[in-house]
Amino acid sequence: MPSRRPTPDMPERASAAHHAISGNGRLSALRWLLAHPDSTRSEIVAGSGITASTAQAVLITLEELGYVRVNNPDEP
Repeated sequence: MPSRRPTPDMPERASAAHHAISGNGRLSALRWLLAHPDSTRSEIVAGSGITASTAQAVLITLEELGYVRVNNPDEP
């Protein structure tokens, strides 16, 4: 698995944005969510082609970074 390059000179917010789109799963989910902002996790999985476990991990990361708000974390 490739490692993430350090970004020591990058401002914190820019680094968070870079991290948000640095993985294929996160990028696919973000693309889907930009077009379908009120999507459920199941809709993200069906529409973006990522797995349910990837969607779960992606949503946790994106919520921690402040890019999304998960309304129902128990939804499959």
